Amino acid sequence: SCQIYQHDMFCIFFGIVGMVVAATKRLPPARAFNVGFGAIDLYQAVASFAGLFPTALFAYKRADDVLHVLLGLILVGVGMLADRKPPQQP
Repeated sequence: SCQIYQHDMFCIFFGIVGMVVAATKRLPPARAFNVGFGAIDLYQAVASFAGLFPTALFAYKRADDVLHVLLGLILVGVGMLADRKPPQQP
């Protein structure tokens, strides 16, 4: 189906963007990508449940929703905690 193809292309495109950002080895872009794409993943899950855009473009399944929630939470968490320093040992 064309809808599945569009969702796959969306994921592949942003996967490539993520790899390019990681290759820069710079924290600010990596942090921004993780938080931003994590938020997009979380929105996609909400959109699927509520019938919001881009649900009509992508053929979401419940497994996609679960994956979007898990990846979204992980990506936002990694982005938010990326520059934390470990506690100093006495």
